[in-house]
Amino acid sequence: MKNEGRTGRRRRAAAAAITLTLGVSLLAACADGGGESAEHRVLRVGVIASGDADEAGQREAWTDAFELTHPDIEVELVPAVDLDDQRGRELAGDRSRPDRFESLKRLLAGPDPVDAVVLDDATYYRQLTREGLLTPLDPMIKEDGFDLDDYVPNVVEALRDPDDRNLYALASSFNAGGLFVNKSLFAAAGAALPTEASAWPDVMALAKRIASGSGDGRIFGLSFDRWNADPFADARLYAMLLQLKLFDKQAWTMTVDTPQWNRVWTDVAGLYAGRVVPSQEDLASASATGADLFMAGRVAMAVGGYEYLSDLLAAKAYAKDPKLRALDWEVVPLPAFPENPDIGGGLTLNGLTAIGEKARNPQDAWAFVRYNNSLEVSKLGARSTYRMPARKSLIKPRDGASYDPGVFYARRPVALQADWSELYWATPNLAPAYELGGPLLQDAIDGKRTVAAALAEWQASGTALMKQIKANPDAYANDNYFGGGWGG
Repeated sequence: MKNEGRTGRRRRAAAAAITLTLGVSLLAACADGGGESAEHRVLRVGVIASGDADEAGQREAWTDAFELTHPDIEVELVPAVDLDDQRGRELAGDRSRPDRFESLKRLLAGPDPVDAVVLDDATYYRQLTREGLLTPLDPMIKEDGFDLDDYVPNVVEALRDPDDRNLYALASSFNAGGLFVNKSLFAAAGAALPTEASAWPDVMALAKRIASGSGDGRIFGLSFDRWNADPFADARLYAMLLQLKLFDKQAWTMTVDTPQWNRVWTDVAGLYAGRVVPSQEDLASASATGADLFMAGRVAMAVGGYEYLSDLLAAKAYAKDPKLRALDWEVVPLPAFPENPDIGGGLTLNGLTAIGEKARNPQDAWAFVRYNNSLEVSKLGARSTYRMPARKSLIKPRDGASYDPGVFYARRPVALQADWSELYWATPNLAPAYELGGPLLQDAIDGKRTVAAALAEWQASGTALMKQIKANPDAYANDNYFGGGWGG
């Protein structure tokens, strides 16, 4: 990167600080591949975006301690997008933004390819494997005896390629969702609490039973999102759990006018029309008081991620409102559908490290991947309050709370269906056809048309629009519609 003298000084200073932090024992434990060779080697590690202001933090997270434990290897950090250059162009009046995925591809497949790459999350991972830009790790994992048995099975499964079943990266942490339950509201309604065996139809029936009251005192049975009430987004999640398809690419037609989609929209529309779930106005009103509706005791069940635990535990310890401190809650696995009883919700991978397919130094690249996923380094990341460590042995209840952390990975995450993924990657200009559904679902909620009529209209108008997109794809590029993204 630019300004190597300053970078070198920064790296040496950060390395000295990490030496004090990690201590001699960690250095000895993690020196698992550097060796004592006199040969000095450079390992080129790609990151998605970086600049002078960002490099110190990225090196502290990924490379400083690695260089300490592998003294013969010097890490060169290479950004796919140079943020300093981007800021300079913006100051000069150029507001265009580089395509990060295309820049990342050039980093891996260009004339001077990087050896390893760090991906903040899995946004680009699957597409990189599809395009053959990453190296399978399984041979190195087997030869090195790297232990995967301690990893959460869902994490390993999410990393495996669905076609060849190889691993092309390792992830240090993940996030997943659970169903948070207000036990007091269930007791007041005389209803049994949801359990690990509860399916979505059971949860919806419970939500309708508990919802009661009006105005600012309304009790809601369920909330899909603490901060956003979007029936179209809720229906999308619902449809993905049922593995439903949006379109037939061969025929260029929408495929939403079906009994399965009718079931999804009927369920979601019923929840909103019956005020079983809060509206955006309800959420905004609650946030103005400094607490969400679940913490305020007005939602019986709320879908939330692992990071929500931080808010709940902090409220119990520090909230001025005694009602927030007294909230009696527990968390259970996200529900499944009877048709797919082992699939429930999603999983977000974080801190992915991989080896480039054209790596010139694959041995040191593997040492880098192995080190950043070692048990010793993972122990440091296990302190995070918003991500779970990928290793099972490091997952424990937070701050002495009595919940079972296994509920967050009790079921397999839903696999991203090929047609949903293709909307984003292969045919991103299909976004306009997809977005036609939102207003139609709202019409069904408002009673302006039936669910059946709304879905029939979505299929007809969406198919007509798809034909236009096929004939003139450039006119419907994402840059020209919906702010550059379809929201998938």
